Amino acid sequence: MPTAIMNASYGSEPNASFTWHETGGGVTLSNLTGFAGLPVAISSFYEFGHLYGLNITFKQSGIKFGIPIHLTSGAMEDVTGSFPHDFPWAPPGDDYLSISMNYIFPADTAQGSWNVYLAGAGSPYSVGGLLFEQTAGP
Repeated sequence: MPTAIMNASYGSEPNASFTWHETGGGVTLSNLTGFAGLPVAISSFYEFGHLYGLNITFKQSGIKFGIPIHLTSGAMEDVTGSFPHDFPWAPPGDDYLSISMNYIFPADTAQGSWNVYLAGAGSPYSVGGLLFEQTAGP
């Protein structure tokens, strides 16, 4: 499975946290906090009919980013952009873009407790998605 590492900032306090363990061919979740405000779905993830681990699906309708502009004076500034709302074919207020990001936690290495952060929180450019930090193993 591909892994992406993004250069993004995040706050010192997690937005959510959870603990999970493999049990009986599925996963057991506990200590879920902070997920009420996040558009996520959490489920077992199976590969070829066997439990592989935990799946967290995060849904959003846009991504913000900075566009570097190089001025003739030699200075550089970032201009805020977003997709799809800054493009002329996107109807105002219409969230027609749907992005689903799936995070898979393998049962053999990733069971335990995790903190969840919004990627880019505290920055004017929220790159979208989630960042995870394991706080305790199985």
